[in-house]
Amino acid sequence: MDDFKQGVSLCGCTWNVGADVLHQWHYDYFIKLFVNSPDSFKFLIDVKYVNKEYMKGALQVHPNAVMLCQEWYSIKHVSTRQTRSLVDIDTLVLNPELADHAYKGGLHYLIVSLWQTPLFPETCLRKEAEVLRRNLGR
Repeated sequence: MDDFKQGVSLCGCTWNVGADVLHQWHYDYFIKLFVNSPDSFKFLIDVKYVNKEYMKGALQVHPNAVMLCQEWYSIKHVSTRQTRSLVDIDTLVLNPELADHAYKGGLHYLIVSLWQTPLFPETCLRKEAEVLRRNLGR
């Protein structure tokens, strides 16, 4: 993959660079290296696996999918309600002591920019219980 002007698609979302110099820099030095690596292939398989597991419903999500989702969630979010900004990742990847900065940078940029976090099984169950309680209360 080399022509980022057309955008990078992941799980139905596309990140377009257009004329944005900073996005092009993210792509040139991190995303392109990650996307063209064997780790990227595993990541895409894992994303499909997590999405498939979460489609089964809250009670049937495999613990491995929950663990992957939690790992990515910690990359995307600083706290429960606040997502990490691309500036935070810029600071992280520019640290010269960081090993595998291209891999980590590419993965972090993709997760923060494109990945939509599914609800954790516990959150799904709580929301389902709230809806049921409201419906029974009518």
